[in-house]
Amino acid sequence: MRVHRRSSMTTMPSAVLSGLYIFVDGGGSSSNSEQFQPVPLQRTRVLAKLVDFCVEVAVVQTYINLTLQTMEDTVFVFPLDERAAVCGFEVTIDGKTTVGEVQEKQQAEQTYVQAVARGDSAQLLEQKRADVFQMRVGNLQPGQQADIKITYVADMKIEEDAVRLLVPTSVAPRYHPWTESDPIPRTGSLASAAEGLDLQVVCIMPSKVTRVQSPSHSVVADMTLGPRMCVARLDRGATHLDKDFVLLVAFEEPHRPRLAIEKGADGSHACMITLAPKLRLDEVPAEFVFVVDRSGSMGGKKMEQAVAALQLFLRSLPADCYFNIVSFGDRFSLLFSGGSHKNGSESLRAATKDVSSMTANYGGTEILKPLKAVLEAPLIKNYERQVFLLTDGQVSNTAEVIKYVESKSKTARCFTLGLGDDASHELVEGIARAGRGLADFALIGERLETKVLKQLECAMQPSLRDVYVDWTVPEQRAPEPPKPAATAEAPSVPPVVSSGGGVFDAFKSVTGSLLNYVSPRPTQAGKLFVQAPHNVPPVFSGSRFLIYCLLPAGVAPPTKAVVHAHTPDGVLAVELVPTPADFFEGKVLHTLAARELIRDLEEGRSFMHKDGAAAHESAVKAEIVRLGVTYKLTSSQTSFVAVEPGTKTVVPLYYGPVVFAAPAVVYASSMHSFGAGGMPPPSAACRPASFACSAAAAPPPPGRGGFFGGFGSAAAAPKKKMSAVPMSMSSSGSSRRKESARMQCEAEECKMAVDDEEDADMGGALFDSLCAAPSAPASSAVPASNLFDAFTFAPASAPAPAPAGESPSSKLASIAMEQDFDGSFTVSPKLAKTMGVEMSVLEKAPACCKGDKTVWTAVLVLAFFSKRLASLQDDWTLLAKKARKWILTKVDAAALAEATTAAEAVF
Repeated sequence: MRVHRRSSMTTMPSAVLSGLYIFVDGGGSSSNSEQFQPVPLQRTRVLAKLVDFCVEVAVVQTYINLTLQTMEDTVFVFPLDERAAVCGFEVTIDGKTTVGEVQEKQQAEQTYVQAVARGDSAQLLEQKRADVFQMRVGNLQPGQQADIKITYVADMKIEEDAVRLLVPTSVAPRYHPWTESDPIPRTGSLASAAEGLDLQVVCIMPSKVTRVQSPSHSVVADMTLGPRMCVARLDRGATHLDKDFVLLVAFEEPHRPRLAIEKGADGSHACMITLAPKLRLDEVPAEFVFVVDRSGSMGGKKMEQAVAALQLFLRSLPADCYFNIVSFGDRFSLLFSGGSHKNGSESLRAATKDVSSMTANYGGTEILKPLKAVLEAPLIKNYERQVFLLTDGQVSNTAEVIKYVESKSKTARCFTLGLGDDASHELVEGIARAGRGLADFALIGERLETKVLKQLECAMQPSLRDVYVDWTVPEQRAPEPPKPAATAEAPSVPPVVSSGGGVFDAFKSVTGSLLNYVSPRPTQAGKLFVQAPHNVPPVFSGSRFLIYCLLPAGVAPPTKAVVHAHTPDGVLAVELVPTPADFFEGKVLHTLAARELIRDLEEGRSFMHKDGAAAHESAVKAEIVRLGVTYKLTSSQTSFVAVEPGTKTVVPLYYGPVVFAAPAVVYASSMHSFGAGGMPPPSAACRPASFACSAAAAPPPPGRGGFFGGFGSAAAAPKKKMSAVPMSMSSSGSSRRKESARMQCEAEECKMAVDDEEDADMGGALFDSLCAAPSAPASSAVPASNLFDAFTFAPASAPAPAPAGESPSSKLASIAMEQDFDGSFTVSPKLAKTMGVEMSVLEKAPACCKGDKTVWTAVLVLAFFSKRLASLQDDWTLLAKKARKWILTKVDAAALAEATTAAEAVF
């Protein structure tokens, strides 16, 4: 085998997995002899710090060159959250750490290629897609170990009363239309590591943590650190990540509005408004089109998910609507070829039959053609079009699809549901963002009902149009002369809803056009600040509304911010006034705001694309580069590059059992940017002589309260460098003893980190009082047999064993299948059995139901929902609403109340 340099034009083949790969020449004369072979992954460590709605994640993967040749150009492919802002990159080789710097993309590649040609150690990290990154490592010597660390920050979605943390682990296969090529890997998941995977999440929330659980993996959590803090990790049996990791952390008051203001080291400010409103809006007539991915990649559990979601969608549709179903793969077909049909018994029966027979038999995934067929079809008068896309999103022409959906956003809204463990977040999130809808994801085995009904409920409500934000910024800019006022011009003084009450509680009866499009209000031209996203996103009930603002040094932060929205009743607003606790120092909000600005520029929705006009390509590129370099971010136009003069030292190879005990200080190193909340190095007491780890260093001084008192301090902690760790030549027994020692070090280290969160000076931190949780009770030293014995871990909200018989979810699904389009239910033995009553109970209708057993049966179902399925209220709300509406067409409200009392007595 001959290892050589890979040309910058060489592309990776479809068989490449995510991870580190070396390009080799198989010895043949044709291009088919070019191969990629994996560099063995020894260990993966993921350390996340979750504070309120934001998270900072450090991922460290350890590789080793076990060949006899210098690996001149290795490739590392890494998936990340689509919303992630990659802000840190470093590589430690044999104890020497090289920190990357951000350069313009082509310049960074040139720097890398020239360094490799000189024989220097060099690394290049570049963004291939919004959710896929590729790193190249140059001149990895024989026997050398490489510890690759990527740090990113992200804001998180809210799911009911919980924030949803996503750690992607795989690069999903991509289907390519025959006209397109794609220079990134198309398949794979993280390679299995010799020492498995360590994953830890430290959570500091603004109010009491009520629930911690993972729908994707078995996790355990320490809930003894105080009411607002917890630490979660993978259960000891879950050592490998074969699918995306998801953690849900629920806390009290997740919907409270906030205006956070962060001061940077240079005197600039970054502001963040976060709202998760509860809206009560009247429904409007709509046409619902379900676009279902039936390509080969949707086989098995994904297709089962799609079928279950569709059946629930169909039975939750309002009686007055039109609907259609489109199946697609490398071809597409419509259930009703002549266009959407009115909801009725016959159309519902036809749809049920079609959905029940669905399989993944449509070949490849070509999504653009069916979307065009749907979005270019004639509109139905007075019925606004709502499109639901159910897919795993494994396509290569993502940018083209997103651009097309945005071009049709004035006539339809697009909601997306990503199915499976490796759905493309770039496509699913991108389409929903471009189509002014909502995106959600469901892992294999995760309950769909709540997600489906949340999307449908939002689609049935009118959008709050022309949402905009007034940032009340003082007019003075020191030391420069005064500039124009920064407050956006409002059409009139609106009624203001104080932030002390419910968010947007004033929106109680909004009717009118669902998509009466109004051009976004200009909020940046001639102002002293930059807003991101430029076009304010739509507002949906229960979904988080998030927007940023950046102000340069010398401009005072806003004294308040007012979010306005147009309704048929006029302009309503919610006012947010920051308190002293809302001000802090750091760089996390700056980073997130800059990433949002870059996304606006990349997707053509920035302040440089006013009123949809095309901005000059070179100007857009220059602005992306400026933002990327200034805020140290990867993007479509910027990359990280690091160069260290090489030594060409060859390390003797050992071909026996290989155990790499990476230094415990890696956790402190990987979290150095967390400021006051950073992890100090392990104490000398927990560094046995048999374990090779770095010399102890003094913990960094407390910061001035990073983001929420947790991370991103203005004064960065001193840089720590990992020492070289020699390969172990020990027996397996000795390896286990060393591993136990390593685990003890990390347990102590993690414990100190949480103590540091509780005791550090958090002066000026946002939610200062929230983060100062009571110190955990001191625990006696015990031998560590697992990674975090210093904590009291317990299963994280493990569900109780299901009782024998049909589960509540199954009962609800069975009942839903018995409901007709108008809200009535079939009076059948199956329905009676599901509710646990005799058939005679359904047939014996009381006088208040006028002797109508169909009305009585519907009332019984409503009573069964409230008495026996109360825990699933969010899942049956639309079913019950439709049933109640139908009942009231048969009897009056007094009769319904009397019948309800009688029905509740049955259960």
